Amino acid sequence: MFKPVMTAIGLCAVMVVCFALLTGVSKMDVSIKNEMQRHLGNDPLEAGDIVALSPDGTRIESLLCSVDLTPDQSPNSEIRSRYYNVLDAAQDNVFAFADRAKGLFGLERGEPPVVRASLNGLSFTGEVSRIEGSPQSRIRSDCFCDVVTAVVERKKTACIVIKSLVETRLRDDGSFSRNTVGVSFQSDPILFSEPERFGEACPDLNRGAIAPTGGSCEGASGFTFDVVARSKVGLIREVPLP
Repeated sequence: MFKPVMTAIGLCAVMVVCFALLTGVSKMDVSIKNEMQRHLGNDPLEAGDIVALSPDGTRIESLLCSVDLTPDQSPNSEIRSRYYNVLDAAQDNVFAFADRAKGLFGLERGEPPVVRASLNGLSFTGEVSRIEGSPQSRIRSDCFCDVVTAVVERKKTACIVIKSLVETRLRDDGSFSRNTVGVSFQSDPILFSEPERFGEACPDLNRGAIAPTGGSCEGASGFTFDVVARSKVGLIREVPLP
């Protein structure tokens, strides 16, 4: 009798822990739901920005400059949505079941925890901006040398933001604040062969430097395990705000 009881208790505990892990919704969920590769903290990036990544590809080290885009080359898709977790509405039932299971095995029953912080979901207003066409051919002349120097001399991986998720909020003074939540990069980094060819345009460039020939801007970063798990299972849903 002892072993089945402990097994049942263990299964209930695992179920509650897994349920607690998979419930809830955050801006990370919104970012990954909109297919961003990287969730950001305070990096004010937009589609068309060129950044230098850390050697391991997980951190954005610096903003180098931006490509020259016209409004039609970077269309925006407005977002006015509420994001919610389909498991949140079932929280009370799950905890009530676990409490009843404790009673069946003669264990002390208690009040189920109340976890209602995210039952109404997360309202999000903002936009997704994208780049149409080939962004690399639009690098502005005033920032071209900065990119060449970063890649050739400092061996940085230069990546172009081709999609960004930006949250907008109305301030008390009537103006809007903008905060970048997530970005996706063009998979191939910016590379330069034969640095000596750029000597005239960039006189300070070390033309004898050996330029990198590989690298990648792919990969994901900034997402916690629970957010990835909710995304894999497909728990986050989106509905328009009224």
